[in-house]
Amino acid sequence: LIGTGTFKLSRAVSKCGWLIGTASLLGFSLLHLFLCLRLLEVPRLIERNVESTSDLAKALFRKRGAQAFVFISMLNWFYACAANLRTLHQNFLTVFIISDTCGIDPLDETGTMSTRFSGILFVSLGALLIKSSMKTGIKDMQRKAKVAVTTMFLVAVIETGCALIHALWEGVGKYKMVGKFEDVVAGVYDMMFAFAGVSLLPYVLADMVNPNDAKKVVVRASVQILCFYMWVALIAYFGWEAEMQRREEGSTPLKIMKCLDGFYGFAAIVMSFLFCVKTVMCFPLYFWPLYREAEQLLMLDESPAVKLQLPWAITYQQWLKLLIKGLLVSACLFPLMMDKEIWGYMASVLVGIPINLTQFIFPPLVSALAFQRHLGLLRERRQEAENVQKNYILGSQWIHWISVHAFLLLCLILGAGCALMMAL
Repeated sequence: LIGTGTFKLSRAVSKCGWLIGTASLLGFSLLHLFLCLRLLEVPRLIERNVESTSDLAKALFRKRGAQAFVFISMLNWFYACAANLRTLHQNFLTVFIISDTCGIDPLDETGTMSTRFSGILFVSLGALLIKSSMKTGIKDMQRKAKVAVTTMFLVAVIETGCALIHALWEGVGKYKMVGKFEDVVAGVYDMMFAFAGVSLLPYVLADMVNPNDAKKVVVRASVQILCFYMWVALIAYFGWEAEMQRREEGSTPLKIMKCLDGFYGFAAIVMSFLFCVKTVMCFPLYFWPLYREAEQLLMLDESPAVKLQLPWAITYQQWLKLLIKGLLVSACLFPLMMDKEIWGYMASVLVGIPINLTQFIFPPLVSALAFQRHLGLLRERRQEAENVQKNYILGSQWIHWISVHAFLLLCLILGAGCALMMAL
């Protein structure tokens, strides 16, 4: 759930002001925790095991609606993979090719993937990712997740350390408590995407060794993410606020450090290299749900021959799965060949619709629909609500109903705002 957008939070706090920014981070963290806890209870409410978001859609939507959502979910994870690879390409160029990147996007200076070096990088990266994506075992994924989290922690240490050094050496700037209304809206919009990734939770829960510990794991992870965000956002904000105000719109601490000579420039290169490592390690984590959604859409396991465990059918299915993985990785690499402007339009559409629906609208909608299904099951069995009161929020069925529907309304408003921002 922790992505490279984490290091844009200081810029979001700068837009909002330190009071509104801190309150927004805390508020989003609490909403994120509430939503995760509601998703955990969905299998119990609908009395059905689920292993992915597509399983939730099949359980709560009609056939056509479920199929449409599976396709939208695939686009969501496709964007996550493609955006991370473009970030990897940019950071790779920053480390190994372009020494002076102040005010210049490396992708603008080198153009698209038409150069000979970029072509070699494209082929090499494709081979590496295809090999990495073939390994989707739990232990392998856990190892990659640990490496990714470690690199993010190292980046945070470097960025906050540089921020403290800059504040002590150069002095601090003027800090605003509350920003202008339009700046607050833009800052809150940026913060939203630091909490995207909730739809990955059903996949993680399905593969947990001890699913009964899921609630404890979610609470602990949410608290750790909140502490990490507060640490990175506030220290980087207090250290780099003067520079962020002085420079052009969109300047982040990493971009500022690239513009400075000596220690800061070297630290920026190290951070970019660590981002490269993190992206390579995280790609299988994003690719994993993309591939599983493709399996659901193509219904690879529904063949009668496969269900009968016929040897030729099993062999054919294995080769078909390998082919699908290769095609999906190639599709994720394709945006690297796009012009920056074309990718910008494509990203706006994907963020405004699939990302918005899958990450911000679908989880609270599923929570509300699951509770409605639960009430229907209780009525069918003529059970009294008091028999299950302990599983409701504050032990009240009505408080639970109001909470999940109020949260759905809030997410619909935020989702509409996200779509509007992308359209503008």
